[in-house]
Amino acid sequence: MSMKMCEGYAFGFEMFEPTSSALNIGCNTTCVDSTFVVQLFAGSTSLGSFTLTPQNDTVQFFGFWNSVAFDKITITETVGSNDNEYFGNFYSGGRPSSSVPEPVSFTLLATGLVGLARKRRRQEVTRPIRTAPVRPSGNDRR
Repeated sequence: MSMKMCEGYAFGFEMFEPTSSALNIGCNTTCVDSTFVVQLFAGSTSLGSFTLTPQNDTVQFFGFWNSVAFDKITITETVGSNDNEYFGNFYSGGRPSSSVPEPVSFTLLATGLVGLARKRRRQEVTRPIRTAPVRPSGNDRR
């Protein structure tokens, strides 16, 4: 199986390998444990390969990533070519983020606290000093 895809750094797929020769769920003939070679390409250049052997009668997810972008993947069965394997969903991922963004909620909280501090300072600076009214004493009457 060969797949051409957009440039990516991560890829994964689901797979099921049956051991039963029962109709509609398993092998066409005697079941044989399979081995696959997965190879990654950037254009026509091979970036590397690895071998995988799925467990029997279990739906599994195989995922991998590479530090160099790839745009083509081949999955070749090297052992057990007369089996029926079932492949499920295929997933791919793009360029990883180079930085972690600051959470917006933290920025909003910090802005709110700075605003409250400024408001309090302004109130302290502009607040008039209150003095008690001066009442004339008994001797000061004219």
